[in-house]
Amino acid sequence: MTALQGIPCEMTISRQPVVIVYENADLHSATDSVLEILYYSDTRSERSGCKVFVQSSIQQKFLQLLERKFADTSIGVNLSKTDMTCIVTREQKEKLIKNIEEAKNHKVKVVQGPDVNSENGQHRAALLSNLPITSNLLCEVGGGPIVVIVPFRTVKESITMFNHDKIGNDVSIWSEKLTLALEVAHQLKAGTVWVNSQNLFDASTVYGGMGVLMSSLEGGNETITKHLNFGISELKKYSKEEAENEITSYGKELPPGISIKSDKKIKRIYELYIGGSYKNGNTDIVLCDHKQVPYAYVANGSLPDVEAAVSSATAAQSKWERVNKYKRFEILRKSATMLSGKKDEFATILHDLTGEELNICKEEIDKSVACLHYWSIHVATSCGEIVDTPLYGKVLKDYCPLGVIGIQSPDKFPLLSYLSLVSSAIAVGNAVVVIPSENCPIPALKMCEIFKSAGVPNGIVNVITGGRCYLTRQLMLNLNINAVWFGVDGAAFIYHSCGSFPRRTFDCKNIWKLEGEMNSKLFLESTQIKTTYMPMGTIFGN
Repeated sequence: MTALQGIPCEMTISRQPVVIVYENADLHSATDSVLEILYYSDTRSERSGCKVFVQSSIQQKFLQLLERKFADTSIGVNLSKTDMTCIVTREQKEKLIKNIEEAKNHKVKVVQGPDVNSENGQHRAALLSNLPITSNLLCEVGGGPIVVIVPFRTVKESITMFNHDKIGNDVSIWSEKLTLALEVAHQLKAGTVWVNSQNLFDASTVYGGMGVLMSSLEGGNETITKHLNFGISELKKYSKEEAENEITSYGKELPPGISIKSDKKIKRIYELYIGGSYKNGNTDIVLCDHKQVPYAYVANGSLPDVEAAVSSATAAQSKWERVNKYKRFEILRKSATMLSGKKDEFATILHDLTGEELNICKEEIDKSVACLHYWSIHVATSCGEIVDTPLYGKVLKDYCPLGVIGIQSPDKFPLLSYLSLVSSAIAVGNAVVVIPSENCPIPALKMCEIFKSAGVPNGIVNVITGGRCYLTRQLMLNLNINAVWFGVDGAAFIYHSCGSFPRRTFDCKNIWKLEGEMNSKLFLESTQIKTTYMPMGTIFGN
């Protein structure tokens, strides 16, 4: 309800640090970092445990060092000379005991720290290794002083194992080979990466997450920009009854359509654009112009169409992300040139459907062309940066794509709003599934022809026409959508859906107002930030 009152807020989920140790690492420092994680989290979070990926060739040596240090770990009450304090809740302690007993039943090697007083919430620190693949502890390490050791064989396997977790935890990489550490840091889906270090923070750097955690940012100028409005958000304030009604009823029914195109006076027929080609919907709807005269048949999208579009976008996005940014620059620049050449055609369509004067429609085309040029130049010149911090070393900040974005395009200035959102998203490596303006969807569909001719790969841009409310609901229920931008309605349902499966949301009702430097807001909404800490040691004495 806080977000529905127009108050900026975000959801933060407890992170569970992961340590990756490679065969050329400093093992003594790596074992110290594992203990530092336990001491820092201090059993107060439900995800205070730690998961350690260790290369098989050094697993035994690493375990021997860690077991030796584990034996000295002390747990006691607050303000006493101990490493960790008591577990907060009884339920958390019972779950921890259950997990350890289950591990022992599977004949997992369990090494525990010194005895503690179990009556006041204390629990012995536990080190678990050789877990079977079926163990729940491999998927989620519970809260408490517990460390799970997971072996891996190759570098590629360690990256796959970490990225399999959709939460996007923080990670520390231990390797004396800097080229290996940087390559791994680049490929991990993590918001914060420490190279040969642990738990370094600074207010000038962004501390955020990827995956489920990417909706939360802390620190840095980006956190301020994220909560600035710039006049583009126009959220309706809901009462409790209005919010509950919208959550239960929004978009539940598919709008009726016609299966036979019986009106021979309507010559124009527009299909869905999915996976790089136009496809028929099961039914169609009659689109009228501003005088309420039938203008065209437009496909009425349904659940199978949404699933096909999201699957196509998911399959194409990973390849598009790796495309050279100068290639994306050329594609967007070519799209702008081709749109400029069809200015009169698009202006006529906008005039017929919206009723605006032809000169105003042509101005909208000019602004749309300028928007494409802006994002083409932006993608060619933008890059990561080195953050100036008091830390002795380097801190890198990279901008990574979100993945697949579901877009509900605004009704006002339909082409400009559509291109402002789509061009910014695909410029940085995202794929999009767009629900265009319900009253004026044809410019978005015609623009797909230009994107295809300009070289946008199949599946990167998908457009589904039909009932906006119904299609928005189906997009929100699809777990492969990483972010949702909504420009018309459904805020209560969208925010409620994000409560069960957190993802980035963006209210873009007046997105057409963004110009020049204000586009930094849209760039921030299109990306997620990865911060990599690379501290240096004091090698020289003077």
